[in-house]
Amino acid sequence: LRTWLGRSHGEVNYTLCQFLLGHGENGEYLAKIGKRTSNECVDCGLQDDKAHAFYECPRWHAERERLQREVGEPVTPQNTIKLMCEEEVKWDIIQAYCHNIVNTREREGMRS
Repeated sequence: LRTWLGRSHGEVNYTLCQFLLGHGENGEYLAKIGKRTSNECVDCGLQDDKAHAFYECPRWHAERERLQREVGEPVTPQNTIKLMCEEEVKWDIIQAYCHNIVNTREREGMRS
C-alpha cells in the first residue's frame, strides 16, 4: 500500500479500476451479480476470475508476450502493482494492456 500511495505518477482511470477491483466482464464477477450462469471463460473454457484474461487466457497470449517484452520482465499478479509504481513508462504500458482487454471484453459483452 505504501508503494501505491507513494508513487509520483499514474492516474487511475475506469479500465484500470475495473482491472484492479476485478469487476467488469469476467465470468466470476458476472456470475456473482447474476448476469451469467457460468464463470467459465468464453474464449478458453477455464474459470474466468479477475486475473484470468490478464495473466492466463490463451486469447491474450500475444499481447501478454508484448507486454512482458516492453516491461522487461514477466508481469504476474504478485508484481503488477510494483512494476506500475516503479516507472511511469511501465505504468503506461500496463495500463494500456489493461485498457485493451477491458474494452475489448466490454465491447464483445463476453459473447454471453
